[in-house]
Amino acid sequence: MAGARAPDGEPVIGEDPRLESLRRSIEKTESDLCDLGYHVERCITHPGTRLSNQIFDEKTLILVLLGRVRVQSNEESAILGPGDRLDVPPGVPYILEVEEGAPAYWLHALLKEETPEPDASAPPLPS
Repeated sequence: MAGARAPDGEPVIGEDPRLESLRRSIEKTESDLCDLGYHVERCITHPGTRLSNQIFDEKTLILVLLGRVRVQSNEESAILGPGDRLDVPPGVPYILEVEEGAPAYWLHALLKEETPEPDASAPPLPS
């Protein structure tokens, strides 16, 4: 059943050991990112799709699994392929566009910056 796809566009893994290995690798990567405090989403985006004005208050990580995407901000542009990652600082707007030819499978991870807890030993502020 080579090339079969589920209704959501995900490849159907079936009995292919290479795809099973890829699935385990993706799940391990997701787990590692979650352990670091990221919220991870799997994304499937069709060729020619353009996601404009992406801006998040959190640090953003884009990790491409399959396909090719162009990510552009005011300051730079990068083409990412399988295995490439890009860290986007909080508040930096960007555009993500999938190159023609094949869908892109990628992970989108957000990490909220931790707010430091107030120092309990510090003297109170004057009123």
